[in-house]
Formats: sequence, C-alpha cells, structure tokens
Amino acid sequence: MPSQADLRRQLRAATDPADQCRLALDLLAATRSREHVDSALNALKRESVIVWLDHSHRPALRDKALYYFEHDDRDRGGLVRESIIRLLAHIGHPADTDLYIRATGIYHRHPTTDTAQNLRAAALEALNGVDGSLACAYAAHLLGEPDTSDINSEPSFTAINVLAQWGRLLPVAVFLRLAGRQFISKGLGELVGRALEVLGGDDFPRALYGEIAAEFAALDVPVVCMGIVSAIVEGRITDHYGLLRDLLHRTKHGELHRYGLILLAGSRDDTLITLLYDLIRECPDRWRSHCREAVALTPESADRDRVLAELDNR
Repeated sequence: MPSQADLRRQLRAATDPADQCRLALDLLAATRSREHVDSALNALKRESVIVWLDHSHRPALRDKALYYFEHDDRDRGGLVRESIIRLLAHIGHPADTDLYIRATGIYHRHPTTDTAQNLRAAALEALNGVDGSLACAYAAHLLGEPDTSDINSEPSFTAINVLAQWGRLLPVAVFLRLAGRQFISKGLGELVGRALEVLGGDDFPRALYGEIAAEFAALDVPVVCMGIVSAIVEGRITDHYGLLRDLLHRTKHGELHRYGLILLAGSRDDTLITLLYDLIRECPDRWRSHCREAVALTPESADRDRVLAELDNR
C-alpha cells in the first residue's frame, strides 16, 4: 500500500481530474497529517475535480468529518470540517443531514472571539440543499447571533438568504426590530442592508415594510440604505416611491446618492425614470457628475434632452 508521502506525490503529479479525485480521497482516508489533509481537500475542491464526486465517496468524507468532530482540538478554526461539509453538500445526500446539524452548533473561541462562523454558514447552506424547512429553522436560530463575524457577517448573512429563498421573512423582521441598530453600531451595516433588501419582497406586508424601512432610512447609513433602495426599485414597490425619493433627496452621502440614481436609470421604468429626473433637478451641484452619469444610462427622449440642458445651464 502506498505511503502517505507517495500518495501526495502521485496526487501532485496526476493530470487527469478523475485520478486526482481518487488519489485525493485515498490520501484523505490514509492520513491525519494536517498538511496532507489540506492537500487532499484543496485538490477535491478544484472545479475540475469536484464534479467527479458522487454518493460512493460519502463514507470517506463522513469518516474524516466525524473524526474532527470528535477531535476538534485538531481543527480549532473549523476549516477542515468546513471544506468537508462543502464537498458533501456538492454530493447532496439527505443522509448527511446529521453532520450539517451538528456543524451549525460548532463554536471555537480564542479566547473569546469565535472563529467557526464560516463552518456554521457552510453547514446551513448544505442543510438548505437537502431540507429547506429544517434549514429555515436553523437559519432563524443563527440569524443575529452574538458571534456573527465582523468580517463577512456569517452565519447571519447566509441565514438571511436561506429565509428569503423560502419566503420565511418574519425572523428577518424581528432581527431588524430587535438588533438592527446594534449591528449597525458594530460595523455590520451591510448585513442590515441585506435584511432590508429581502424584506421588501412579496412575502412581507408592504405597509409594515414601509414602517421598518423608514426607521432605518432616517439613519442615513449608506450600506443600510442601499438595501432599501434596491428593494424598492427592483421590486417596483410603488407604495414606497415617496420614501425612496426622500431618502435620496436628503442623504448626505455621495456614494448612496450615486447608487440610487444609477439604479433608477437602469430600471427602464417610466415612473422611476421620471423620479430620477425630478431628483436630478433638485440635486446639489457637488453631485452633478452623478446626475450626468445616470442620465447617460437612460433611453433617449425629449425629457432626457431637457434634463441634460438644465444640467449644462447650472
């Protein structure tokens, strides 16, 4: 039987993706060396290799995942288990649900800061691939957790996407009401913006969305308000065009103003284009470049020509 070193050399030398898949799985099963484990997993994650994984490869992946669940001191950041969970998710067998559920509850604090957020996010995504209803339950549990990463907002960001996919938006609204401002103060405004974006869908009452959106629009935080702008423009939420206009008219942030104007210009919607032109007529001179950029994206028309002439005559 080849040694671990021989398997790794063979893996490095292999050029056929099917051979790489076989050798990587053999190496993964044979070793507990972190260096060799990483080599095997990196090979399996390649786009040309992962397509060769099928149900017959689950036992090897499960065995290695279970080993690290039982010896998590050898995978403190959860990176090995995250990689294996993603490989199993690619195979997509419901019999691996137990591993996904187990992984959603893994935390590693060093000494107080958690480092396993991406593992929980990967597990939630994998669970969603085999049981959407169960995934929504765990998404509601993970959304807004205190250990949410301050780097990529995981696993809360994935939780929002899972809930939005299945139209289960009540937990998203509760998150915004109870923790939205707190997360903004922690520098996680992008997460709050994403929550506001998905909440504007058809599965949530429009009137209630208007109340929640207005509360956050008043804060004038660009990454937060961009979610509101996206929801209203892309969802054509006509009831809240007034809120959209006020938000873009009052903002003190150029990046938010430009974002809103560009989105309106790209809508190809007559009502939204009219709203865009109204905003441009009221636009401060310091943001005239935003206006020109947006108008250039709109269809040719007499109104467009008039707006351009007005900008030239300022």
